[in-house]
Amino acid sequence: MGIDKERREDFSTQKYWQDRYTTTTDSSTFDWLITYTQLGPLIHALLSTYNAPRILNVGCGNSTLSRDLHDDGFSNLVSIDYAPSCIEQMRQRDPELEWEVQDATRMTYPDASFDAVVDKSTLDCLSTTHDDSARRYQDETLRVLKDTGVWIVVSYSGYREEGFGADWTVERHEVEVDSGGNEGGVHRPTVCMYVYILQKRER
Repeated sequence: MGIDKERREDFSTQKYWQDRYTTTTDSSTFDWLITYTQLGPLIHALLSTYNAPRILNVGCGNSTLSRDLHDDGFSNLVSIDYAPSCIEQMRQRDPELEWEVQDATRMTYPDASFDAVVDKSTLDCLSTTHDDSARRYQDETLRVLKDTGVWIVVSYSGYREEGFGADWTVERHEVEVDSGGNEGGVHRPTVCMYVYILQKRER
């Protein structure tokens, strides 16, 4: 069963996420698409040449990603979400880490602040709208990322390349999350999520 159009468009609104985290007050976590076990090796390969890379986790939610990154040696990290209820929860849950309320389409950071930006389905959510939210988010990411930096986008869509525009070089990696098979006469196809690695083009 698919998600109805109204529900999909809710994913781009601050009210939806504020309400979601206001009603989720326990210590539960939720990770979109893939786990750090699947993503971590790729992040290591990309960031191993940086010296204490400054990382921005965009649309952090109540995922374990920030803690996973920190425990994996990437402690120069700031995590943002534009739902204040979410950030308050995460500050209470994990005060050792840096959490901030930010709108990814209008960030307050100076230009060239980060070596890496990590996105697990934030672009997916912003792409459900009919406005320019996704484009503004991309422009902001381009602004806050250093010239030598990398934008890591985890998405359910295998067709994001055409939407990134001419400012980026793009690599797409498939991550298998269900190997599929045939059970009880029913064929289950292999299911993949996608990780896009973007770097600024030289100007």
